[in-house]
Amino acid sequence: MIYKRAISQGTIVWGKIDFISQFVLIFLAFSAIWTMGLMGAVRSLLRKYYHTYNLLPDFTAESFTPTLSYSAWWITGITVVFYAVVSFAILVTLRPSDSKGHA
Repeated sequence: MIYKRAISQGTIVWGKIDFISQFVLIFLAFSAIWTMGLMGAVRSLLRKYYHTYNLLPDFTAESFTPTLSYSAWWITGITVVFYAVVSFAILVTLRPSDSKGHA
C-alpha cells in the first residue's frame, strides 16, 4: 500500500515532507514506550520477592508481582486502546472538509 502510494506520487521533491509522516513518528514513539513498558514488567519480575535484588527480601502478603503474561496483556491492551484513540484523532484531522463560502 505504501509502495503504491509512493509510485502514484511520482518524483521526490526534496525538502517537502508528507503530512502523514508526522503521525508515523507519533506511532514510532509510542511503540518505543510500549517496549519500555514491557521491559519494566520484566525488570519487576527479576526482583520478585525483593525490594532490592538479593539484598532486602519482602515475603509479606502485600508483595505481589504479576506474571509476565498478565503484565504483557495489560500493557498491550492499553497500547492498542491508545492507538485506536490516536488513529481516530488522525482520521478526524485528515478528513477533507468543505469550506462554506460567504453568503
